[in-house]
Amino acid sequence: MVKYIDRGDGKRQGAAPSKAGAASPAGKTGEVGAEGTDLGILLALAFSVFATELRGDVAEAGYDDLHRSFGYVARNIVDAPLTLTELASRLGITSPGALKIVQQMEDTGCLERIPDPADARAKRLRLTKRGRAALAAARAFHARFEADLVERHGARKVQAVREVLGEIVARHDTGRTPLALRPM
Repeated sequence: MVKYIDRGDGKRQGAAPSKAGAASPAGKTGEVGAEGTDLGILLALAFSVFATELRGDVAEAGYDDLHRSFGYVARNIVDAPLTLTELASRLGITSPGALKIVQQMEDTGCLERIPDPADARAKRLRLTKRGRAALAAARAFHARFEADLVERHGARKVQAVREVLGEIVARHDTGRTPLALRPM
């Protein structure tokens, strides 16, 4: 089971389980998922584990230079190129913040700027062949991760988790402000 360390400042840090389960010099340890652990903390830690494994997997596939926000950007532009302003709006960040990510993705050969057919002054952002391949590697990891969960916990439990998470998202999808998949 995953452990956490209470750093003494009100924050927790994930840690590998100790053999004895003894307290760390940095603070107390406790089992994550044990009764009393905040659900939000558990969700955040689970996402952190998923993201860490995802980054390691795509790095092993030859994409060790991807920006941490690669997936957020790639999923927004994979189907249709966007302008920088449109991308920033979808990500819920400033245009300068989006520009920094875009420049890094250009530097790694994952993204390119192309002319906007409707506006000669604007450029659209689209994934390159390398960017699409990196996204495919990430999506393959997603599928393997879920298949592993099914193998370890059963299809019904995994489907139940999907349904509960889907209900949480749907409850907050009011249509007024679209939910955004963005860096936090």
